Amino acid sequence: MMCILTMIILTILAFFIGLIVFVICGKETDVYDSISKLAWYKLIIKLVYKLVKCRKQGNLYLDKSLVYIADTNTNFTLALSVRNHKVTVNGLRIDKDHLAKYKALCRYNPNDGEVPLCYAETLFMKPLIALITSSKFALSPIGLIHIRQNIKQWIPLQEYMKAKFTLELSVKQYRQNERGIEVDINLRTMVGSTCVWEGTMTLLSRAKQGKSRGRPERRNHDKEIIYRFDDDFEVPASCGVDYAKLTGDWNPHHLYRWSAWLLGYQKPIAHGMWTLSRAIAKLQERFEITLDGRYEVSCAFKRPLFMPGSAVMKFDDGSMISEYSDCNVLVEEKGTSIPHLTATIKSL
Repeated sequence: MMCILTMIILTILAFFIGLIVFVICGKETDVYDSISKLAWYKLIIKLVYKLVKCRKQGNLYLDKSLVYIADTNTNFTLALSVRNHKVTVNGLRIDKDHLAKYKALCRYNPNDGEVPLCYAETLFMKPLIALITSSKFALSPIGLIHIRQNIKQWIPLQEYMKAKFTLELSVKQYRQNERGIEVDINLRTMVGSTCVWEGTMTLLSRAKQGKSRGRPERRNHDKEIIYRFDDDFEVPASCGVDYAKLTGDWNPHHLYRWSAWLLGYQKPIAHGMWTLSRAIAKLQERFEITLDGRYEVSCAFKRPLFMPGSAVMKFDDGSMISEYSDCNVLVEEKGTSIPHLTATIKSL
């Protein structure tokens, strides 16, 4: 009996070891015929392998066989542009149930017929993991922090509810400064040869000598902006898990108190893109406006927004958004004026 049990255990171990070797040593793919080709078990195995292989934050792990172009940007000690790191996923459609759940979580009007400005980014999580776990990606996945986001909606996605999309991700540039290494990742949602939605995600791999997560001073960078309106909004404790279920962003610091504590946070923190989308939803609700044209959103993520919690949103007159007039948005901690994010929205 013990012999049979031992054989079963050894067979199972051999299967999993073989699977891991197959995934790690298999040929990397840059183009996927469908999102289903990006299997979670493969992405997780590659993620764990990359975490072990590239253990240090704030370091560039450059493959000499890849082509990089040195940049002369004087604001950084080193800037490298990338030519050949891209992931493409074909044949994706918008799921109406998924969209409805997203709008409910971020509190959009469920009957307005719109696809929110930030929604398209929820489609990119699997391809993004494939991008950062590939051998071409020059940073460790450990501790990557989402610090900035730019979104350009060229054509409203609701016009293509029955169309098949192609998702394109590409690494644009690595930049080194006193905080560590920044990387820009371009996201594009295509219908045929037409780009309908575009985003640039900036991530930071913090160096050891970078600035700490100590308690920040009161903000002073917004003194020139006079916000005419303000509103409160609550952040429920379940927000992180609910958003993770929708997007696939299961970073532990967004989930539970114990998982956030393991990463140095007292409580779990809300996803930055949820906070931005929730703020836009409140803006649209306050002024009863639609954002179904060509718009650009530029956002900087500042400090964590803890869950459960509450925040204050301050903003300009949203009904005045135009090509010549930005709407400024600030989300800050209630009672302390510590900013969670700042953003501008304008028509293109």
